[in-house]
Amino acid sequence: INVVEDLDHDGIEDAYDSDIDGDGYSNEIELAYPSNPLDANSVADTLPSALTLSNLEVMENQPIGSVVGQFTVIDLDINDSHIVKFNDINENISHNHLFTIDANNTLRTAVVFDYENNSSTFHLRVKAKQDQVGVFWEFFTLALIDDPSDNSPSYQSPTGDYQTPDGNYSSPIDDQNETTPPPSNEIFLPILQTLAAQTDGNGTHHLAGKILTEGGSPVFEVGFLVSKKISLSDPILITARLESNTTQYFASISELSHDTTYYYRAFAVNNAGEGRGALINFKSPKQVDLNNWQKNAIELSGGWKKLSWFGTYLDSGRQWIYHADMGWLYPSPMKDGSLWLWNETNGWRWTQQGVYPYLFRWRDSTWVYFQGKFEGRIILFNYSTQSFE
Repeated sequence: INVVEDLDHDGIEDAYDSDIDGDGYSNEIELAYPSNPLDANSVADTLPSALTLSNLEVMENQPIGSVVGQFTVIDLDINDSHIVKFNDINENISHNHLFTIDANNTLRTAVVFDYENNSSTFHLRVKAKQDQVGVFWEFFTLALIDDPSDNSPSYQSPTGDYQTPDGNYSSPIDDQNETTPPPSNEIFLPILQTLAAQTDGNGTHHLAGKILTEGGSPVFEVGFLVSKKISLSDPILITARLESNTTQYFASISELSHDTTYYYRAFAVNNAGEGRGALINFKSPKQVDLNNWQKNAIELSGGWKKLSWFGTYLDSGRQWIYHADMGWLYPSPMKDGSLWLWNETNGWRWTQQGVYPYLFRWRDSTWVYFQGKFEGRIILFNYSTQSFE
């Protein structure tokens, strides 16, 4: 005897309930983190949605340890705690070594910056570590600000020449190599935005990504990583084509598992490496039973069936059916429960419950009404010609 287990008392038996404990998180999502799908107090934990820095400017000539700004982790789970630290991946293309992050998630200087001799921008790769595997990382660009009170070793005269410490003037053209800093050739990872997926009626999922900045180097590969796991382990790699003079790119994926949550990120690759957008999820549609049109059929002897709206027919089990009045028919059911029927005489005809015995005939775009049989012949009324066939 079956005992109906219903932990959250929602009327759905646990064996068929996608959220057994009723905490608003599916069993699949809870197991992926993990949390206990049988305990409403053990909820699925989500990663942070953003990491921000209160200030993106650095004033020159400040002592080591000066405060630059405060990191803030934005997370829907207000009880989560996070450790903000530098991301060591591709650290050779960042300026992380010029700064420190203290225990209060405060960004501080690790050197004394000089506007006249340092790069005017700095690139940081920072991550918010939530647990052993939960990491959200962000990319920041800081600007070095010139201190107007700074007494530099040389100053510009009203004529445009520079006076050196020995009192002599020199033209900026003559001393171009000394007074003009070389152009910066620094590159960093591209910064991306993962756009929401769109699913069409055929179950095909259309993914989109957007390049916010190329990172100082042309992007030569774009695409998406798709996985059933939030960690994106064992992902499906989908490459896309980036048209010239555009920043958005698209790709499609189909034939996924039905009624399943998938996670994906947009990615782009330049000479600095691979940048990724935020993690987004979508859910594949439930599987449609195309045999649903005859779900209420009454089983008769010898393989015959009877539908209250369609009549009596023999299901051959080989796609064809033999209708007691219309003869051999090839049924092609649709997802909405309607039915296309084919035979050699009339071609394709469409009908459904509540419409039959009216049928729409495809070959001449006309409606016909099935009158029945008379002396072994099928009689139809053609509404276009207002005559019987």
